[in-house]
Amino acid sequence: MPLHLRHRHHLNLSRQRTRRSCRLHLSKPALTAADGSLVARFYAAAPVPNTLEERQVFIRVLKIVGIVERVLAALTVLAERFRRHTENYGRRMAAKLDTDYELDACRAQRASAKEKLERWMSNHKWQVVTARALRGSDGAKPDAWRALITQFEACQRRVQSMKATLRSHQVYLDNFADDEAELKGQQAEAHQRLRSALGSFVAMSPEAVGPLMAVSQADECEWINAAMPEMVSAAGPDLSTRLDGPETEKAVARLRPSPH
Repeated sequence: MPLHLRHRHHLNLSRQRTRRSCRLHLSKPALTAADGSLVARFYAAAPVPNTLEERQVFIRVLKIVGIVERVLAALTVLAERFRRHTENYGRRMAAKLDTDYELDACRAQRASAKEKLERWMSNHKWQVVTARALRGSDGAKPDAWRALITQFEACQRRVQSMKATLRSHQVYLDNFADDEAELKGQQAEAHQRLRSALGSFVAMSPEAVGPLMAVSQADECEWINAAMPEMVSAAGPDLSTRLDGPETEKAVARLRPSPH
């Protein structure tokens, strides 16, 4: 065999041995996530990388899974806040409706008390004139008249109290509306972070979608499935190449939720 061919043959054999050695000795990077976390579950389910390039991609994918996990945790917290918000809003609205009903009843009682008072005064004009003329005397007003006045004033106080309670309920309901708008804004932001993270995940390692979905819990799958289909369809064949390298690190940094 000519010398240059013999040299090339030995070089090819050396490269093959190197590749086999890499395949034999490559392992997953050390796991730093907590046991039971989405990252740990995905780490356990994902296949061992066969090449250095696959190992580097796996490391980047793990980072994105960590981002996905944090966003999912934020969405879970927001969902619980929405649940409490809805319950509190329902209780406050029910209390407002009860107050509306009570206010209508108090107004009806006040109108009835006023009618009785005015009827008595109309039927006892001379007693009214005399009592007003003797304004300084405690016993100037007949007992029946005083009782009707007391009843009307009590109804009037109840009406004013109910109106104040109604205003208080309305203030709380207005605040609930503001809180709901804020929660919806935070939820929309979290959904956008999730879509961005999953988009990078699918583009970087489409074959890792199976292991991720396999280890995701029911609530996690619900959030991921809501965003994943559009991510899969949007992932072009060359997107993984564009995300590889330093640009990926920048993308991962941008995807991290901002601290609160």
